[in-house]
Amino acid sequence: MNSPTTSTQTPEPPQVSRDLLISVSIAVLFLVFSLLPISSNIREKILFAIAGFLTSLIVKMLFIARESQRRAKDTIASINSKFETVLTRLFEHFEPAITYPWLLTDGKHELSSPTDVYRAWLYLLYRMKSDYCATNYISDIYHNDWAKAALAVQAAKKLDETSTEIRKVLIFDDEEELIKFSHAMEKQRQIGIKVQYILNSEIDNDAELSRLSGNIRSRDFGFFDGERVLVWDLDDQRRPIGGSVEFGRETLSHYERFFRELYKRASEIRTRSTVHFLRVRDVTLFAKEVDEWRDERNHGYRDQYANMDYALRAGVGWLSKFGTLDGTLVYGAYDGSGEAVGFSMLIGSGDDRELYVAVRPGRTHDPRNPPNHRYGSRLTHWTVDAAFSDPAVRRVHLKVRPLPEYRVGMYERAGFTRRESTFFEHINGEPVEFQAMALERSQWERGTRSEDRSER
Repeated sequence: MNSPTTSTQTPEPPQVSRDLLISVSIAVLFLVFSLLPISSNIREKILFAIAGFLTSLIVKMLFIARESQRRAKDTIASINSKFETVLTRLFEHFEPAITYPWLLTDGKHELSSPTDVYRAWLYLLYRMKSDYCATNYISDIYHNDWAKAALAVQAAKKLDETSTEIRKVLIFDDEEELIKFSHAMEKQRQIGIKVQYILNSEIDNDAELSRLSGNIRSRDFGFFDGERVLVWDLDDQRRPIGGSVEFGRETLSHYERFFRELYKRASEIRTRSTVHFLRVRDVTLFAKEVDEWRDERNHGYRDQYANMDYALRAGVGWLSKFGTLDGTLVYGAYDGSGEAVGFSMLIGSGDDRELYVAVRPGRTHDPRNPPNHRYGSRLTHWTVDAAFSDPAVRRVHLKVRPLPEYRVGMYERAGFTRRESTFFEHINGEPVEFQAMALERSQWERGTRSEDRSER
């Protein structure tokens, strides 16, 4: 396959447009005509002259718009040329991938190793013209450069040709796994890739999806331009061990039917929260918004969450006490509509940071009122990643009330461990029991950190 080539053309200087000449002519004619003694009403002649001038101005604006459009096309062509150059260099780096033209021939081609599948994936993405649909159930595919290269090709295709449609359904074993993937899903969505998700158990429990799944080789696949499908074979740990490229209308129809029904039942990532960093200058304004949470949705925290009001108490809540301290980092969580649903803080400036997490009243987990968006768990994962992105940070610690037990469990799922027996602090004159917990960098690096693995 020949690598893309680039060409440089010297743009032609703008030519005097016929529209501009007509505009000037119309202006002169109107001005001359308005000065002729055809009416004693001076106001009428002035208005007539103004009308002529406005007409010429409008025509000239049309000319400018046309010229701007031409220049915009030249700019787009330049961007396209740069994309071609980037893709060329990308394929020079992954040179073995471009030796696979036989993948475009009819029939079924077995791929005996994960590397062969990666190369076929990149090659077929590069050759993809208008449509790519894929699932992802692989657990660790994004620990190598092939996945980054594949995402780069997808992004270039999407930005270069807006008519290119890319749809994906990511399959997870549980919602904790979804939490680790949500940010990368959101990044893809922002460039126009349609990304949705579903739990694997939902496929098993859906009669139609389960039936259709029985007609395909694997739940991890991608098909290109409705012509051929790349199938990933996985082991019990959801790691790729090989695969195949298959061509044929009958074979492809099984994957298309499964994907179509899967996509209908999957959920959109925009219904989930995304986390944005709030700079210090924004904390005061954000604190005013948080103050209003005390009086909304059943008047603040209720039932099992009633003792969480300490995060929002007027004048002495977390943001009031710690939000503007030197070294404090504040994060806000926002749902798909842009409404703030929680916040977190990292306090301290040394190698040990303290973590605080608060979820908005009415957005806390209530098993009687699904769905459970797990905003607290998501904020915990995101904030821990933010903390350890600073190489100076060696430890993150926190204190949490031990009851209800699920609170401690949420932090344990994020990698935190209990450090000592519970202790008491006096809050508002009353002794309150707390559990100390901590997460060391070494623990985080061994597997508790959030992996950005959904770039496929």
